[in-house]
Amino acid sequence: MLRLGRQPTAWADDTLTAQACAAEGIRFVTIPRMTGDEVVDYSNVRRGLGATRFVLAFSNLVSPGEYTHHTRDYVTARWVDALAAGATVAGRAPAIARDMFWDGATIEVDPWHRVSGVKVLAEAVEMWTPAVAERNIALARERLDWRLRLRDIITTCGWATPAALSDELDDLRGKSRHG
Repeated sequence: MLRLGRQPTAWADDTLTAQACAAEGIRFVTIPRMTGDEVVDYSNVRRGLGATRFVLAFSNLVSPGEYTHHTRDYVTARWVDALAAGATVAGRAPAIARDMFWDGATIEVDPWHRVSGVKVLAEAVEMWTPAVAERNIALARERLDWRLRLRDIITTCGWATPAALSDELDDLRGKSRHG
């Protein structure tokens, strides 16, 4: 279980969360402190995502920050990056995730009660197989890749899709079908 980003109060103490997870046989880790070097920091996040099965992340409405919107929740890069790396996101998903994500992409965990939340996580860990990660990677590629959004913008504007983008989308579809 990898903690990524802001957490609600019940989950904010990494030591207590690690202890609760350990009691259920779950290994809990956090991303190394950010260095300020964007390349190093992103590399650390990617390495962490590649080594975990579950990411603990919560909607900005239950784990607010000064830099987040206070009344609207939204999907951030941590959600998309986690799924693209094959991890399942555990926490409280933004409302829009119901339309964007697929069954099994997220696990709802009580943001206010760590102990009961960790029990839900333990059940998910028991049910996990490599096929879960493979499915998350394939569906993230199929539904969340930024090139799909770019294509939608181009189409909405009535423009012709550039050949390079069409080629990349064809390649993306091939990877989704064939692994």
